[in-house]
Amino acid sequence: MTLLVPGMVVEVEGSWEGMGFRLRELRIVAPARFSYYRGPGAVVGQGGYRALELWTVEEGNSVRTLALRTAPEGAGVYLVAYWDGQRFLALPPGLRPPAPGLAPGWVEGTGVYRDGRVVWVRFRPFP
Repeated sequence: MTLLVPGMVVEVEGSWEGMGFRLRELRIVAPARFSYYRGPGAVVGQGGYRALELWTVEEGNSVRTLALRTAPEGAGVYLVAYWDGQRFLALPPGLRPPAPGLAPGWVEGTGVYRDGRVVWVRFRPFP
């Protein structure tokens, strides 16, 4: 649920149990091409933020910011994006993860910020 922001359209499956809803599955319907980044603002052209969370969407040949908010400092670098087999979709400008060699689909990447750049530690399918 931390990947959701106002403006996204979601579809859920589950059932009502008492006064609460038990979620079985959640799908993000729109935007179709988005990515989530948490880490230093300088890496993505937002030098005014030491640490931030950034949601970007791809529309045609351009990428725009859907939402941005500050994040706790000291948190590691984190990325969730769609890998189409050749490139990541909707990446924030300036962020360049290596091609992970994974099958197409949603990918989770973790890394560390060192010497002014991101050093990627791991990529794996998400979730």
